[in-house]
Formats: sequence, C-alpha cells, structure tokens
Amino acid sequence: MPYIESTNYGSYIVHGRDHGPEGTLVQSDWDYPSTAEDFGWSLTRVQKRHGRAVILSRHTRKGCQHRMTDGTVDCAECGITAHEFIGAAGSFLDKITR
Repeated sequence: MPYIESTNYGSYIVHGRDHGPEGTLVQSDWDYPSTAEDFGWSLTRVQKRHGRAVILSRHTRKGCQHRMTDGTVDCAECGITAHEFIGAAGSFLDKITR
C-alpha cells in the first residue's frame, strides 16, 4: 500500500509499489495535484463559492469539473487559479502524511 511522508521545505516522499526502495521525491509544488490525486483527492473538491475558491470535504459532480486543467494551469471555465489548485492539493498532502 503506497504511503506518503513529509520532508523539509514542502517536499514529500512517496513510498510503495513502483517507487523503488528509497521512494519517489515530490519536490515541486507543480507535482502536488497529480500526487494528491494518486491518494484520492480530486480537482473537483476545489470550487468557486461567492466569488472565491473553497475546498470541499469531498469531490462533487456539481459545479465545475475542471476539464481543461490538470491543476497546474488556471481553469478557463470557472477561473480557479493554478495557485488555488496547488494550495488545495498541498493541504491535502499535508493531512495524509505520516
């Protein structure tokens, strides 16, 4: 079962299948959305409410599905920024680290 641990300075190490004996270093915040999705997070958890981005406790099928982004570029449909996606994914990773 893969797991993730936090290191210093906002980086993470993913351990488990396909990550070798030392694990895989996730150093760039641009990697946060895809890494978070590997652990069950979804871009659809980030939605606009009253003109600002909020992080929902679960992904939703209502609202913007962010089909035009992987979380590293702004969503052209609803205007959520890459910074907001990356921040939300980073918060999720912080919560699940060992």
